[in-house]
Amino acid sequence: MLGIDGVELRHRTGKSKHIIGAVFRGRRWLDGVMHIEFRDKQLDLTKEIGLMIKESPHYGQLRAVMIRKTGGAPLESVDHERLHAQTSLPVIAVEDRIPYRGEKACGKPSAFAPKPTLAQIEGISMADAEAIFKTTSTQEGAPEPLRIAHSTALAVKQLMKQNPETKGLNHFTARRVRRLSR
Repeated sequence: MLGIDGVELRHRTGKSKHIIGAVFRGRRWLDGVMHIEFRDKQLDLTKEIGLMIKESPHYGQLRAVMIRKTGGAPLESVDHERLHAQTSLPVIAVEDRIPYRGEKACGKPSAFAPKPTLAQIEGISMADAEAIFKTTSTQEGAPEPLRIAHSTALAVKQLMKQNPETKGLNHFTARRVRRLSR
């Protein structure tokens, strides 16, 4: 399972987006972390997330992608249908809001998600999406891959705010950042 969250930072020179992915087996084992950073507004976020997933050494073990979408977050513009087509993985979007007609509330309310809702699913049935949500959720109610991706994204945001001269997460993402900033 891959949980994805992101943060947007404002700099003197503009904005940058940091997208974090946390790879989990069930709800207990963190297998890896993915990260992309870019500043170009013209980049297709769905395509770049798809490339991040497919270029990852964890791609072969992934069974689904869970994306945390909240109002105003960088992941609002992700096209779930295209991401599913690009990666051949089921995509589950989780939002923190009251469900609309046809959507399913799931999980327990928590500090992370007071009203977790399976807002959009692609390439998977609602029953299977609910089972994945339940399997990866902790007693606090939040899916662990999303909780870790969110915590990591917030830590990246804090790190970048503390050291605004940093041009990224240097040696961890240098190759990927160079490719995305062309």
